[in-house]
Amino acid sequence: MRGEKKMKKEETEDAAWRMEGAAHRLQFQIEAADQGETVWNYLTRKKGFTKMQVKRMKFQQGGICINQKQVRVTHVLAAGERLEVSLVAPKQKKSKLQAESEMNSGMMPDILYEDRDVLAVWKPHGMILHPSHGHHGDTLMDRMQVRLAQRDGLEAADVPLYSIGRLDSDTSGIVVFARNQVAAQRLWQQRMDGRFQKQYLAKCEGHFPKKTDEEQCISQPVAPVPGELNRMRVDPAGKHAVTYCRIWREMENETWLLLHLETGRTHQIRVHMAWMGYPLVGDSLYGNGKAGETCAALTACSAVFFQPFTGKRILLNYLDKAERGE
Repeated sequence: MRGEKKMKKEETEDAAWRMEGAAHRLQFQIEAADQGETVWNYLTRKKGFTKMQVKRMKFQQGGICINQKQVRVTHVLAAGERLEVSLVAPKQKKSKLQAESEMNSGMMPDILYEDRDVLAVWKPHGMILHPSHGHHGDTLMDRMQVRLAQRDGLEAADVPLYSIGRLDSDTSGIVVFARNQVAAQRLWQQRMDGRFQKQYLAKCEGHFPKKTDEEQCISQPVAPVPGELNRMRVDPAGKHAVTYCRIWREMENETWLLLHLETGRTHQIRVHMAWMGYPLVGDSLYGNGKAGETCAALTACSAVFFQPFTGKRILLNYLDKAERGE
């Protein structure tokens, strides 16, 4: 896919993992080249942690340790020492019972990939991604927190999840969550520099002209429609928005497209396709769908990114699932 660039040095270095219950800890063996550095400089300058992340660690019990003894961030490192840091996130304010009651009466999304730092799941059409006004306990994030908590013997509030990007309620497909704040920061950096990429399958009304058989670029700025809530349009005064698309399959009255994004504006694919004259099938905002009865035919069918600590390339490809409309 587009945007795969050379991994940063710190993301190709292996760090040892250790698990203590729900705690996630990283260990680093101090080499001669690092001798004389303070813990603060080593973590922020050489290992890619943000200043805020290190500040959180230093106030945790056992947050920063040298050879299993807690130290200050001003500690001067010596060759041969083993530095260990905790990636435990602060507890979230959440009603476990509320989330459980909603989850038990609804759909449970499929887990596509899981490790200590990353969780990828399949979001169905019509499901809200994360808690917002009017949606608490019934969202994808709520359901996954409760599911993982029940499986691992934890409280739902002790299962941190950070969505990397977002999908509209209408849109189905792959959602990637970071499981700690450091992983979230590194995955967001991959999105910013183009190493984290998603591909989408969209079903559009009508047939494209033959000249669009090859991939084409739609570069049209997008802005909110004045006076209308949650509706966007192509507008010269809007934000820069770039979509790449190519024909994947043609049906009797529809065209299926494979798309990927250079930018991530609200409703970007839906707005761009409607502007071209080929709105998404079932889209009630920009096409001929019916609100409350249909969803826009758009699915995040594949994703590629790199494990935030080991640098391992992770490819998730569910085009067949998207084609079946699951």
